[in-house]
Amino acid sequence: AFFELLARIRYRRPLCIHIDDLPWADQDSVLLMRALLADRDPAPVLLLLSHRSEGAESNSGLTAIREVAQTNSKLEVRRLSVGPLSPEASRELALRSLPAEMAGTDTVAPVVAESGGSPFFIGELAGHIVREGGVADALSLPAVLAAHLRALGEAAVALLEITALAGQPLTAAVLLKASGATRDALDELRGRHLLRRSSAEGDDMLECYHDRIREMVTQRLSDAVINGRYHAL
Repeated sequence: AFFELLARIRYRRPLCIHIDDLPWADQDSVLLMRALLADRDPAPVLLLLSHRSEGAESNSGLTAIREVAQTNSKLEVRRLSVGPLSPEASRELALRSLPAEMAGTDTVAPVVAESGGSPFFIGELAGHIVREGGVADALSLPAVLAAHLRALGEAAVALLEITALAGQPLTAAVLLKASGATRDALDELRGRHLLRRSSAEGDDMLECYHDRIREMVTQRLSDAVINGRYHAL
């Protein structure tokens, strides 16, 4: 019935479906995707499946979806690696992310330079500028992180610092016990794009949202704090 629905939509107008963070798909979703891609009479649909490169090769669900797509001769499968944005594309995205009154050269140029071509960091830097009402000091990712930390409670900060020091995905249960944080603190960190679920398979595995966040968090810690966090972990 779902496949018929896609076909009916497509016959009325062009249809494009985008599924992001594919490694997070549960088993039922993987089975649905495999059935969709194995269809020998597929609807003429553009299907975009995106995922992070980290852990992709070891993710069984992603591997299963990719294998069935590649074995169906009725499908045209293309794999594209997406790298950093060019300076020109970064500038355009920064301009779109900022209100017109804040999108001057003195604001956009630092965003482009500091982001390293990452759309995620362009969004974070632009959001910081909007929240602060402009750029009062030198714009930097550490400054954005510091602003997030000032708004967090002690337990949430401890949770973030322990996750960063671990350097690998750990279960939420372990991280919450070591930090003394609650699920609410965990949800806040995820909402602020400081923590994320790991694409590694397992029970509620978590890690820092980006390696650069992990590096910035650990670099600001004193030896005494590092020892205390490791002891808790």
